[in-house]
Amino acid sequence: MESLGSRIRALRKQQGKTLADLAGERLTKGMLSLIENDKAQPSMESLHYIAETLGVEKSELLEEVSIRQLRELLDIGRQAYDEEKYELVEELLQPIIRQNMPLAYESAQLIELYGLTLYSQKNSEWERYMIEAEDRFLQMNQFNEGFRLVLERVSFHTAHYQFDEAIKLLEAKKQFYQSQRFELELMNELRSNYLEIGLLFLTENIQAGKELLQKTIAYSTEKQLFYKMDEYYRVAVMFSTPTDNRTDIMYYVEKHGQLAQLLDSNQLHALTHLLRGFVMSQFDRDYELAIKELETGITYLNESYSLNFFHTEIGACYYKLERYEQALEVLPDLEFVLGGFHGLDISHIYAADAYIARSHLALNHLEKAKFHAIRVKERFDALQYPEKTMKAFVLETYSLICKES
Repeated sequence: MESLGSRIRALRKQQGKTLADLAGERLTKGMLSLIENDKAQPSMESLHYIAETLGVEKSELLEEVSIRQLRELLDIGRQAYDEEKYELVEELLQPIIRQNMPLAYESAQLIELYGLTLYSQKNSEWERYMIEAEDRFLQMNQFNEGFRLVLERVSFHTAHYQFDEAIKLLEAKKQFYQSQRFELELMNELRSNYLEIGLLFLTENIQAGKELLQKTIAYSTEKQLFYKMDEYYRVAVMFSTPTDNRTDIMYYVEKHGQLAQLLDSNQLHALTHLLRGFVMSQFDRDYELAIKELETGITYLNESYSLNFFHTEIGACYYKLERYEQALEVLPDLEFVLGGFHGLDISHIYAADAYIARSHLALNHLEKAKFHAIRVKERFDALQYPEKTMKAFVLETYSLICKES
């Protein structure tokens, strides 16, 4: 790392100053040259003068690692991180992370970047550094930055299906930050609500999840904000039951459709048709019309994994119409365990196996029915928080088929 003299020289040259400019009337050029070459140590009075002339804090010149160096490392590190060169970022930051860095915004950001890099490399030490970065932000009264890092940790735990740990962390930290009496930034508030809504549904606190969901939708609508609104509408529809008010549910479907039009997104257009098909099937029991709606949605898709959701719903409609062979043609027969989805989405896709099993049973294909019934039960048993209604359907399917066979 730079010495005191080299830092002074680098800052002087960066500002386009000559030795004479910096020396002024307080120092000689010769003495300043000796200081810059680390052949002489400035007095505290001279150091104060040099710092003032360079427009920096005296502490920055004395730090083992200067703020300027931290900023340069941040720029290089972030670029490498964005390019997914995680090993390079770790190699770049590791030496400085172990040093006594100044308490500064930049040092907290560097530690955060190091934690994110370790997470990307599946290194279990990632959380230690995210906590350290949060602590630094708190020491500087940067409460919104600290809370932002809490939300990062919550999202990471959620992504790894550690739902109980995630919700405990979020609840504890919300209580702590609320006690600090600061104004929470709007984006932090919205992201916090988004994570909490997901966790409440994932941990089967459905009623609390619905209440927070409705409050967040109303608040976002009032503020004319669109953060995660498509997902809010989707959850509101997919977690509805036939006892809910159909008019209210269709309101969310149509709002989702308006958002798709506004953003001109094929993915959102497809999901709007999926939601309409879901309502036609679950509320209206008009399976023919639901199939047409779902098939229209498929025309907007260019991602094969999304087709599983549509094919599951279409296959379920064919099954309910007692057109079992058509159901078997369209239902996704997944031979591998899905990754990258949370328990709610996986539950809906895995339910295809239950419909396959029931269709085979109706066609008197008992061995195939038993195979799929056993497989779907094993998969649901492995899910930490499967969707409750779907799990009941799967267990009923398993019991029915095992008894028949």
